[in-house]
Amino acid sequence: MDFQMMMRRYGPTVHLTPTGELDVETSAVFDEVQACLEGVEVVACDLRHLTFMDVCGLHGLTAFARCLDADGIAFFAYNWPPLVAPAAR
Repeated sequence: MDFQMMMRRYGPTVHLTPTGELDVETSAVFDEVQACLEGVEVVACDLRHLTFMDVCGLHGLTAFARCLDADGIAFFAYNWPPLVAPAAR
């Protein structure tokens, strides 16, 4: 499944909705998102549409959260799905 990141802004709050597989090939999307956060106070990330997350994807998400914290931006990740490894490729 292709990876997509939907980003909606409501005043000082940004809502992110990643969809698909968050892995080594897609975790850099958080760098792109971070470049668009001028004036943002809160980032809320709805994870319900992730179908897979490997350790690289988790690292990308936690690194993103640490960068936001360093910039004084609150980060919330919610709707963590039960993640299952995909079938052998």
